[in-house]
Amino acid sequence: LSGRGCVLQCSEELKIQEVLRQAEDTLQVKLEGLVSSQKTTLAPHLCLRDVGCRDLTALAKTTQLVGHSRSLGFALLRADGQVLSWGLAAAAEPRRLSDVRHVAASECSYAAVLMDGSLVTWGSSHFGGDSQAVQEQVRGVVQIQSSCCAFAALQEDGSVISWGHPSMPQTTAERIAGDAWKNPVTAIQSSSHAFAALLKDGSVITWGNKDYGGDCSAASLSDVQCLQSSAGAFAAVCSGSRV
Repeated sequence: LSGRGCVLQCSEELKIQEVLRQAEDTLQVKLEGLVSSQKTTLAPHLCLRDVGCRDLTALAKTTQLVGHSRSLGFALLRADGQVLSWGLAAAAEPRRLSDVRHVAASECSYAAVLMDGSLVTWGSSHFGGDSQAVQEQVRGVVQIQSSCCAFAALQEDGSVISWGHPSMPQTTAERIAGDAWKNPVTAIQSSSHAFAALLKDGSVITWGNKDYGGDCSAASLSDVQCLQSSAGAFAAVCSGSRV
Protein backbone atom coordinates (compact mmCIF):
# COMPACT_ATOMS: atom_id res chain seq x y z
CA LEU A 1 0.00 0.00 0.00
CA SER A 2 1.26 3.48 -0.86
CA GLY A 3 -0.23 5.11 2.22
CA ARG A 4 -1.78 7.87 0.13
CA GLY A 5 -5.45 8.60 0.62
CA CYS A 6 -8.16 11.18 0.09
CA VAL A 7 -11.61 12.07 1.39
CA LEU A 8 -14.39 12.55 -1.17
CA GLN A 9 -17.81 14.04 -0.54
CA CYS A 10 -20.11 11.77 -2.54
CA SER A 11 -23.82 11.15 -2.76
CA GLU A 12 -25.03 7.59 -2.11
CA GLU A 13 -26.46 7.66 -5.64
CA LEU A 14 -23.03 8.21 -7.21
CA LYS A 15 -21.76 5.28 -9.28
CA ILE A 16 -18.48 3.57 -8.48
CA GLN A 17 -17.08 4.64 -11.86
CA GLU A 18 -17.68 8.30 -10.97
CA VAL A 19 -16.09 7.83 -7.55
CA LEU A 20 -13.07 6.28 -9.29
CA ARG A 21 -12.72 9.29 -11.58
CA GLN A 22 -12.98 11.73 -8.67
CA ALA A 23 -10.29 9.79 -6.82
CA GLU A 24 -8.05 9.92 -9.91
CA ASP A 25 -8.47 13.69 -10.15
CA THR A 26 -7.75 14.17 -6.44
CA LEU A 27 -4.78 11.80 -6.20
CA GLN A 28 -3.45 12.60 -9.70
CA VAL A 29 -2.92 8.88 -10.30
CA LYS A 30 -4.48 6.61 -12.92
CA LEU A 31 -6.50 3.95 -11.10
CA GLU A 32 -7.56 0.45 -12.13
CA GLY A 33 -10.56 0.07 -9.81
CA LEU A 34 -11.97 0.25 -6.29
CA VAL A 35 -12.01 -2.57 -3.73
CA SER A 36 -14.36 -2.90 -0.74
CA SER A 37 -13.34 -3.75 2.82
CA GLN A 38 -14.30 -7.36 1.97
CA LYS A 39 -11.55 -7.38 -0.71
CA THR A 40 -14.12 -7.43 -3.52
CA THR A 41 -13.51 -5.43 -6.69
CA LEU A 42 -16.57 -3.25 -7.16
CA ALA A 43 -18.57 -3.30 -10.39
CA PRO A 44 -18.41 0.20 -11.96
CA HIS A 45 -22.17 0.60 -12.48
CA LEU A 46 -23.06 0.03 -8.80
CA CYS A 47 -24.00 2.97 -6.60
CA LEU A 48 -22.37 3.69 -3.25
CA ARG A 49 -25.71 2.80 -1.70
CA ASP A 50 -25.42 -0.72 -3.13
CA VAL A 51 -21.90 -1.16 -1.76
CA GLY A 52 -22.76 -0.43 1.87
CA CYS A 53 -19.32 0.78 2.96
CA ARG A 54 -17.49 4.10 3.04
CA ASP A 55 -13.84 3.04 3.20
CA LEU A 56 -12.61 1.89 -0.21
CA THR A 57 -9.18 0.92 -1.47
CA ALA A 58 -8.01 2.16 -4.88
CA LEU A 59 -5.88 -0.01 -7.17
CA ALA A 60 -3.26 2.02 -9.04
CA LYS A 61 -2.52 1.21 -12.67
CA THR A 62 0.74 -0.57 -13.46
CA THR A 63 2.44 -1.49 -16.73
CA GLN A 64 0.70 -4.49 -18.28
CA LEU A 65 1.80 -6.84 -21.06
CA VAL A 66 -1.24 -8.16 -22.94
CA GLY A 67 -1.42 -11.11 -25.31
CA HIS A 68 -3.55 -14.08 -26.28
CA SER A 69 -2.35 -17.66 -25.84
CA ARG A 70 -2.87 -18.30 -29.57
CA SER A 71 -1.75 -14.94 -30.94
CA LEU A 72 1.51 -13.94 -32.62
CA GLY A 73 1.86 -10.54 -30.99
CA PHE A 74 1.65 -8.47 -27.83
CA ALA A 75 0.42 -5.09 -26.62
CA LEU A 76 2.08 -3.16 -23.83
CA LEU A 77 -0.13 -0.86 -21.76
CA ARG A 78 2.13 1.56 -19.92
CA ALA A 79 1.28 3.08 -16.58
CA ASP A 80 0.95 6.48 -18.28
CA GLY A 81 -1.87 5.13 -20.48
CA GLN A 82 0.08 4.76 -23.75
CA VAL A 83 -0.09 1.53 -25.77
CA LEU A 84 2.60 -0.11 -27.88
CA SER A 85 1.97 -3.28 -29.88
CA TRP A 86 4.10 -5.54 -32.04
CA GLY A 87 3.76 -8.76 -34.00
CA LEU A 88 0.64 -9.84 -35.90
CA ALA A 89 -2.00 -7.05 -36.08
CA ALA A 90 0.46 -4.44 -34.74
CA ALA A 91 0.71 -2.72 -38.14
CA ALA A 92 -2.94 -1.71 -37.84
CA GLU A 93 -2.48 0.00 -34.46
CA PRO A 94 -3.94 3.53 -34.33
CA ARG A 95 -1.24 6.17 -34.16
CA ARG A 96 -0.52 7.90 -30.84
CA LEU A 97 -2.96 5.75 -28.87
CA SER A 98 -2.92 7.21 -25.35
CA ASP A 99 -5.17 7.74 -22.32
CA VAL A 100 -5.89 4.00 -22.34
CA ARG A 101 -7.42 2.33 -19.29
CA HIS A 102 -7.59 -1.31 -20.39
CA VAL A 103 -6.47 -3.53 -23.31
CA ALA A 104 -7.62 -7.03 -24.30
CA ALA A 105 -6.37 -9.33 -27.06
CA SER A 106 -7.96 -11.96 -29.29
CA GLU A 107 -5.91 -14.16 -31.64
CA CYS A 108 -5.38 -11.46 -34.27
CA SER A 109 -6.84 -8.24 -32.81
CA TYR A 110 -6.79 -5.85 -29.88
CA ALA A 111 -9.43 -3.74 -28.13
CA ALA A 112 -8.66 -0.75 -25.91
CA VAL A 113 -10.85 1.19 -23.48
CA LEU A 114 -9.90 4.85 -23.19
CA MET A 115 -10.22 6.96 -20.05
CA ASP A 116 -13.41 8.56 -21.35
CA GLY A 117 -15.05 5.15 -21.83
CA SER A 118 -14.72 5.09 -25.60
CA LEU A 119 -13.58 2.02 -27.52
CA VAL A 120 -10.75 1.56 -30.03
CA THR A 121 -10.01 -1.69 -31.87
CA TRP A 122 -7.41 -2.77 -34.43
CA GLY A 123 -6.36 -5.97 -36.22
CA SER A 124 -8.34 -8.54 -38.22
CA SER A 125 -12.06 -7.80 -38.55
CA HIS A 126 -12.78 -11.55 -38.31
CA PHE A 127 -11.18 -11.53 -34.87
CA GLY A 128 -12.80 -8.40 -33.41
CA GLY A 129 -10.51 -5.78 -34.92
CA ASP A 130 -13.44 -3.85 -36.44
CA SER A 131 -15.95 -2.47 -33.91
CA GLN A 132 -17.78 -0.02 -36.20
CA ALA A 133 -21.01 -2.02 -35.97
CA VAL A 134 -21.26 -1.43 -32.20
CA GLN A 135 -19.78 2.07 -31.84
CA GLU A 136 -23.24 3.66 -31.64
CA GLN A 137 -24.01 1.41 -28.66
CA VAL A 138 -20.90 2.46 -26.70
CA ARG A 139 -21.96 4.24 -23.49
CA GLY A 140 -18.90 4.16 -21.27
CA VAL A 141 -16.98 0.87 -21.51
CA VAL A 142 -15.30 -0.18 -18.26
CA GLN A 143 -14.16 -3.76 -18.92
CA ILE A 144 -13.42 -6.00 -21.91
CA GLN A 145 -13.18 -9.78 -22.15
CA SER A 146 -11.83 -11.57 -25.22
CA SER A 147 -12.31 -14.97 -26.78
CA CYS A 148 -10.21 -16.32 -29.64
CA CYS A 149 -12.15 -14.38 -32.25
CA ALA A 150 -14.44 -11.87 -30.49
CA PHE A 151 -14.78 -9.36 -27.66
CA ALA A 152 -17.47 -8.51 -25.10
CA ALA A 153 -17.50 -5.20 -23.23
CA LEU A 154 -19.21 -4.32 -19.94
CA GLN A 155 -20.45 -0.72 -19.76
CA GLU A 156 -21.13 1.73 -16.95
CA ASP A 157 -24.89 1.20 -17.12
CA GLY A 158 -24.54 -2.58 -16.74
CA SER A 159 -25.18 -3.35 -20.41
CA VAL A 160 -22.95 -5.55 -22.59
CA ILE A 161 -21.91 -5.17 -26.22
CA SER A 162 -20.24 -7.92 -28.25
CA TRP A 163 -18.54 -8.02 -31.64
CA GLY A 164 -16.10 -10.12 -33.65
CA HIS A 165 -16.27 -13.15 -35.93
CA PRO A 166 -19.48 -13.28 -38.03
CA SER A 167 -20.37 -16.67 -36.49
CA MET A 168 -20.53 -15.17 -32.97
CA PRO A 169 -24.23 -14.62 -32.12
CA GLN A 170 -25.15 -11.05 -31.19
CA THR A 171 -28.79 -11.48 -30.14
CA THR A 172 -27.99 -12.43 -26.54
CA ALA A 173 -25.74 -9.42 -25.99
CA GLU A 174 -28.40 -7.18 -27.50
CA ARG A 175 -31.01 -8.62 -25.11
CA ILE A 176 -28.70 -8.00 -22.14
CA ALA A 177 -28.24 -4.39 -23.29
CA GLY A 178 -32.00 -3.91 -23.47
CA ASP A 179 -32.58 -5.28 -19.95
CA ALA A 180 -29.65 -3.49 -18.27
CA TRP A 181 -31.83 -0.82 -16.65
CA LYS A 182 -33.69 -3.40 -14.52
CA ASN A 183 -31.12 -6.21 -14.18
CA PRO A 184 -27.59 -4.95 -14.95
CA VAL A 185 -24.58 -7.15 -15.57
CA THR A 186 -22.00 -7.12 -12.77
CA ALA A 187 -19.26 -9.25 -14.38
CA ILE A 188 -18.35 -10.97 -17.64
CA GLN A 189 -16.06 -13.91 -18.40
CA SER A 190 -14.86 -15.55 -21.61
CA SER A 191 -13.81 -18.99 -22.79
CA SER A 192 -12.12 -19.65 -26.13
CA HIS A 193 -15.34 -19.29 -28.12
CA ALA A 194 -18.07 -18.11 -25.73
CA PHE A 195 -18.98 -15.48 -23.13
CA ALA A 196 -20.85 -15.53 -19.81
CA ALA A 197 -22.47 -12.60 -18.00
CA LEU A 198 -23.37 -12.51 -14.30
CA LEU A 199 -26.43 -10.34 -13.63
CA LYS A 200 -27.32 -8.40 -10.51
CA ASP A 201 -30.09 -10.86 -9.53
CA GLY A 202 -27.58 -13.75 -9.49
CA SER A 203 -28.62 -15.25 -12.82
CA VAL A 204 -26.21 -16.06 -15.66
CA ILE A 205 -26.54 -15.60 -19.43
CA THR A 206 -24.14 -17.19 -21.93
CA TRP A 207 -23.66 -16.87 -25.68
CA GLY A 208 -21.28 -18.28 -28.27
CA ASN A 209 -20.27 -21.82 -29.20
CA LYS A 210 -22.19 -24.30 -27.03
CA ASP A 211 -19.19 -26.68 -27.04
CA TYR A 212 -17.22 -23.99 -25.17
CA GLY A 213 -19.83 -23.04 -22.57
CA GLY A 214 -22.05 -20.87 -24.77
CA ASP A 215 -25.24 -22.68 -23.68
CA CYS A 216 -26.01 -22.88 -19.95
CA SER A 217 -29.65 -23.93 -20.31
CA ALA A 218 -28.94 -27.39 -18.85
CA ALA A 219 -27.27 -25.97 -15.71
CA SER A 220 -29.16 -25.09 -12.54
CA LEU A 221 -27.91 -21.57 -11.92
CA SER A 222 -29.39 -19.28 -9.26
CA ASP A 223 -27.99 -16.85 -6.74
CA VAL A 224 -24.57 -17.02 -8.41
CA GLN A 225 -21.85 -15.17 -6.50
CA CYS A 226 -19.01 -15.31 -9.01
CA LEU A 227 -17.96 -16.79 -12.35
CA GLN A 228 -14.70 -18.23 -13.65
CA SER A 229 -13.73 -19.58 -17.04
CA SER A 230 -11.34 -22.03 -18.67
CA ALA A 231 -10.57 -22.44 -22.36
CA GLY A 232 -13.67 -24.55 -22.90
CA ALA A 233 -16.07 -24.09 -19.99
CA PHE A 234 -17.43 -21.88 -17.21
CA ALA A 235 -17.80 -22.52 -13.47
CA ALA A 236 -20.03 -20.67 -11.01
CA VAL A 237 -19.99 -20.36 -7.23
CA CYS A 238 -23.56 -20.10 -5.91
CA SER A 239 -24.93 -19.29 -2.45
CA GLY A 240 -24.08 -21.90 0.16
CA SER A 241 -20.70 -22.46 -1.53
CA ARG A 242 -22.29 -24.61 -4.22
CA VAL A 243 -20.21 -24.93 -7.42
